[in-house]
Amino acid sequence: MMDAIQSVSALPPVPVIGSDTYFDEVLAWLGAMPTLRDELQTWGEDVVGQATAAYGAGLETMGVVSGGLSLALGTRTIKLMRAYGVFAPGQHVCLWCEATQAALWGEVTGYAAVSRKGVVAEMTVAVTAVRGQSGDGSWVVFPVPHIEAVSGPLAMLLPITAARADAIVREATGRFSGVRPVWSLWSPGRTLPGGVTFTRASTGTRRTAAGYLATVANTIPRWHYDATGDLLGLLIEGSAQNLVTDPQAPTVKEVQLEPGPFAVSVSGPEACGVDVYDDMLPAVHHGRATPGAPVILTVTQTALYRLVPVRTPDAIQCEAGRVATSPVLPTAANLFTNPDSPATQALTLPAGTYAVSVSGAGGLSFAVRVGEVAFGMVATEDNPVSFTLADQQTITFTVAGSLSLIRLTAMQWVSGLRMADVATAGLAGLDFVPAQGALFVSGRAAPGVGDAAQTAVCLDDGTVNNRIVVARQPDRRLTCTVVAAGVVQADLSLGVVSDGADFRVAFSWRANDFRAVLNAATAAVDTSGAAPASLTTLRVGRDLSGHELCGTINHLALFAVPLDEADMWAVTVEA
Repeated sequence: MMDAIQSVSALPPVPVIGSDTYFDEVLAWLGAMPTLRDELQTWGEDVVGQATAAYGAGLETMGVVSGGLSLALGTRTIKLMRAYGVFAPGQHVCLWCEATQAALWGEVTGYAAVSRKGVVAEMTVAVTAVRGQSGDGSWVVFPVPHIEAVSGPLAMLLPITAARADAIVREATGRFSGVRPVWSLWSPGRTLPGGVTFTRASTGTRRTAAGYLATVANTIPRWHYDATGDLLGLLIEGSAQNLVTDPQAPTVKEVQLEPGPFAVSVSGPEACGVDVYDDMLPAVHHGRATPGAPVILTVTQTALYRLVPVRTPDAIQCEAGRVATSPVLPTAANLFTNPDSPATQALTLPAGTYAVSVSGAGGLSFAVRVGEVAFGMVATEDNPVSFTLADQQTITFTVAGSLSLIRLTAMQWVSGLRMADVATAGLAGLDFVPAQGALFVSGRAAPGVGDAAQTAVCLDDGTVNNRIVVARQPDRRLTCTVVAAGVVQADLSLGVVSDGADFRVAFSWRANDFRAVLNAATAAVDTSGAAPASLTTLRVGRDLSGHELCGTINHLALFAVPLDEADMWAVTVEA
């Protein structure tokens, strides 16, 4: 029978932004985190230990270990004095000592039968978690379910390791265990740290938590969400021009493109898209762009292309380059009030041409006067409509059914250009010296790569001669580069970050010791080279050459001291 498992303390309510007691709620939340983490550690160990022990008690496949075992992580060679059944690489196993209630968990990486005195088989196990204390006692080994395959609420907790618990706390609060950063940008706070200068010389768009596109005024940062309502982070992009006229009107578009690469993209519901055809050769279909999956065209001679919307996209875009950025929209994107909470409303509209579209089950009905005659119209998800007013009119738009979004767009192209996002912070006044330190950055990569690097963060002295850069290269490798006195001192190459993928990277530096870890993988190390003598500016999502991330920054932190490999591995573990 399993022993009783201790309960976990109740967590304070999640702080509510805008409440009168918000500050007190935040303090209560943060104060509960260390206790909760420790309790989750104990609770998880009890659940996993007792469940796996009970699971293995009646299995036909098991082995008896020859000799004792120490509680250590890493690849272990296990000698079996008896074996019942055959273990195979890829299986997950528990090594259990009943006398001391100790356990090791891991994955079998090798198994072979042998014929030696007292040993019938040898197996290698990549041990990833341990519990209990070392001591005398006999050990057995048996297969267990793959803990990381657990679904539901426990998927966020199992297997409980200190690093995993710290990652949960970091994602929930923006705080690090152990060494604390001297500067931190944490997107869930939706506020830039003090001392950050942000500029963008135009409006921009972002996706809101409710799922629709919103226009953001210049100089205002864009906190960007995905289609499911999850916050991705601070959106940092370069300048872009949308070559599509009236991009929010869901009608067939024609664009004339000069030789070069172009990205055709679409924003909207998962089922929407835009088909790309050669205008002179209608049978030539270049593909269908869907949300998050653009079509990249390589144009060899000046030609017309036809863009045909599928269902009702929020916006259609065609821009130069191989990377699709956020939609570049007219300044007045949606004329309805509270478009994500559809309600009947009357609007006074000047003369002009307008497009009406909706999302959801139902329709939006209205009447337009032409001379002395009123013409009734109904827009549905599969049937967007447009109309032209010869003079100013007041029109009542009536909602019917269950609509999730209504759109009314003036079909005059106001501005097809979005300028670059620029966010910088001065390092003066921080408890930081260039000779040593560490960076942590997490975010989501661009949905493509171009001909230049996509920079996540850059520290420099205002020149390219002294800088530290974390960037995604055109071959999709993530690199950490250090330049001092104009000479490259270290250039660490980490793993590949796929298009649109999340990443977590930590980079630590001091003279003759440069280390980096991507997504809790093996560290890349360079043990020679000097640190820059001067670093004065931190640039978020871009470098001095204007190489932007074209993605989102969820969390960015600067540490005044180097991190060891264990700490870097821990902070890049997925929560």
